[in-house]
Amino acid sequence: MSPQIDETYVHAITFKPQIVEGKPRIEIVHCFGMPVVVTNIISRIGSLD
Repeated sequence: MSPQIDETYVHAITFKPQIVEGKPRIEIVHCFGMPVVVTNIISRIGSLD
């Protein structure tokens, strides 16, 4: 799973909402070049599918 930087920027900036199947998922989002680990159960940041 190799996410593209530009795609990551889009997700990190737009905060695309994603419905998680009742499971807390941990996503790694590169915010402005900084790798940040965020939990979907809290921030609900779209994953890079």
